[in-house]
Amino acid sequence: RDSEFRLVVAVDPNFELFERAWCVAELVESRKLGIDIKVKLPDARLLKNRKVVKKLRGIRVENCKATRKQDVKDILAKIG
Repeated sequence: RDSEFRLVVAVDPNFELFERAWCVAELVESRKLGIDIKVKLPDARLLKNRKVVKKLRGIRVENCKATRKQDVKDILAKIG
């Protein structure tokens, strides 16, 4: 674990950040490297919303959006 670094994630109200391939890839890589991740939500009560929780549990990089389709393939190849 590298205590010198921390990733701070400011989440948008619609949780669209978790639909973007590069954003999810950065979270995965940070976790692999042992970097502490701090998530800042617009409102913690959103985590009590079943729709939001279902969306978060269903995150799959292969379903995420990227400007280029090849980006998703490259990310999947890297984070496996």
